[in-house]
Amino acid sequence: MQTLNNRVQKLVLATILSLAGLVLLPTGSYAADDIAVAGEATTAIDTERFRLAAGFDSWVSLEGTRVGEAWQLDGGLWVQASRRPVVFTTDGTAGDAAVPGRVSAIVHAGFNIGSRVRLALDLPLTLYQTGIDPLTQTELAAGGVGDLRLTPLVQVLSAEKYWLGLALSAPISFPTGNKESYLGESGPTIQPKLSLEKRFGFTPRRWLNFSVGVDLGWRFRPKTEILDLEAAGEFTMGLGFRWEPGEIVTVGTEVVSAFGSGDNARHGEWLTWVRLNPGKKKSYRVLAGFAVGLGRGVGTPEGRGYVAFQGTIGLGKTRGGDAGVAEEEYAPSEIVSLPVDVGAQPPRGVYQDGWKLVLLARSVRIPTHILFTEGSAVVTEGVLSDLDEMAAWIRNHPRAGLVTVRGHSGEEGSLEEQLVLSRSRAEAVVEYLVAQGVDRKRLITLELGAEFLPASEEDATPEEVAIASRRVDFKVRLVQ
Repeated sequence: MQTLNNRVQKLVLATILSLAGLVLLPTGSYAADDIAVAGEATTAIDTERFRLAAGFDSWVSLEGTRVGEAWQLDGGLWVQASRRPVVFTTDGTAGDAAVPGRVSAIVHAGFNIGSRVRLALDLPLTLYQTGIDPLTQTELAAGGVGDLRLTPLVQVLSAEKYWLGLALSAPISFPTGNKESYLGESGPTIQPKLSLEKRFGFTPRRWLNFSVGVDLGWRFRPKTEILDLEAAGEFTMGLGFRWEPGEIVTVGTEVVSAFGSGDNARHGEWLTWVRLNPGKKKSYRVLAGFAVGLGRGVGTPEGRGYVAFQGTIGLGKTRGGDAGVAEEEYAPSEIVSLPVDVGAQPPRGVYQDGWKLVLLARSVRIPTHILFTEGSAVVTEGVLSDLDEMAAWIRNHPRAGLVTVRGHSGEEGSLEEQLVLSRSRAEAVVEYLVAQGVDRKRLITLELGAEFLPASEEDATPEEVAIASRRVDFKVRLVQ
């Protein structure tokens, strides 16, 4: 698999270089009749200047460095409404808007090739717009298709594992748009980009976690002249801040800009957004935000709002099916008399002896010694050695795939209180494992409350059962 990933990465990079060569050829002409010879000015321009990022786990405009789960297929739909997205100037003075308003969408699909390479495809659609062409004084089309965009991305360093995350990407657009209505370029463009991301994690104060991201690139594009607008190649950059207080909510803000030649060649936009990741599997997301224009160039709206709906499908195959509740909760036939050795007799499929686990072709539950005091979610010093060994085992067994950290509680308190306490216990263990170098993306938390109490001997006292219930265990599902 590693050899395959290396070959794919080389193929992607070779494709990027080949397409870049086509874009940068100093001579030659485009096939369309209404496009001038390369190197001469045209009147076609894609006014969707700051497109939304292609990654499922990226920012909004910044690509970022996060690829997501290996062999993951994702899709999304972005819808946005823009005010005055196209305003030309004459003698440096902004005139009436060529497009006073526009409602557009982006249909997105992406696929992760292994854990480091990603390919994304985006098709922008203008659903409705009004406006008059400043050159011909004719009414613009009410809608149309924009330029198709292919984005290959290679993650060089993971922000979760290294001090600084690093990724290389090169969004490539193809002239499929309605150029007569300023929805497409006269030829292909390419934008090689360098993305950097620094994550700051604070355990156990997860509400302080945040990330800082930077994008730097250069967009190669055909030269365009409309009125006194002159647009060609341009330097692009972006700076973003993302606050990650928990697994459900992420809040971000970004500033993106582009610098080129000509009066209309300075552009900027400030964006802010909130993303919700509901559900236990985090397989779908909802995002909403707004942006304010900071420049006067074409393609920088005075303001816009946007919403997005995203979902993923994991294509990593598993060996064997997941066990049912009854089988999965197969418990020891004898209970511990005190809070140690909760899994004195391990469930089927696991050999437990100093965390030496034998993975079989099925989902297995790993009983642990990770216990808590009554009403507490604080990881005690007495279980740190066990957690250290578990962290090392997860790091050394990538084939174990996702590991579910399951929090439990006794029957004390209401159902809501039991769920909150068991969730806090699972999250506390996850934070410790991440601090020991485990990739957070491999860990899923699940709060079970008092749903599954440990099996007990007939003479076990209620207090002994309660002590053994204050625990966290792990579920492993082996992947190929």
